Amino acid sequence: MHPCDLPAAVAFGWPSRWLEFVPMGLCVARSAGKPARTLRCLLAWNGLGIDVPSAFECAYRDPMGWIIARNGGVAWETDLEFLRLLGLRYIVLETIEGERLPRHVDWDDDDRLVRREPDRVDGAGVAWSGVLPLAKWVHDNQRGLDLLATWLHAEVGIAMPTGTLERAPRG
Repeated sequence: MHPCDLPAAVAFGWPSRWLEFVPMGLCVARSAGKPARTLRCLLAWNGLGIDVPSAFECAYRDPMGWIIARNGGVAWETDLEFLRLLGLRYIVLETIEGERLPRHVDWDDDDRLVRREPDRVDGAGVAWSGVLPLAKWVHDNQRGLDLLATWLHAEVGIAMPTGTLERAPRG
């Protein structure tokens, strides 16, 4: 499975195992005499976006369009459009050994790499302006994810996982 294929997470994991398939990355950099840096690449929500089935149709057209993109090795390209339509994007969080809070690594308006401190720290975790956790998007879009999973299972013949909704970690 390609790491940038959100429909695959829905098709193969929704609702009980979807976190096993959600695209993410982890990198740890160590250098002699310096604190280790951990980079986590994960999906986050900007609070906007269209409904899941409509975004899927705009990006892939239908389940066969998704299968063709997967088999052609270009699902990751179409997935970026799907994510954009959903209001999702990949973000990078950097944690430096010995520091308590992660930083959001991003580009500023002048295409310079910046590290942003959290705008809010509370019992729910850390937050940055315009960056909402994937768990919030899933909560708000559960019905659309159910519809997409049913559509993919019916059209492509993928067996639906059993069980209850797997909850995303906060933050």
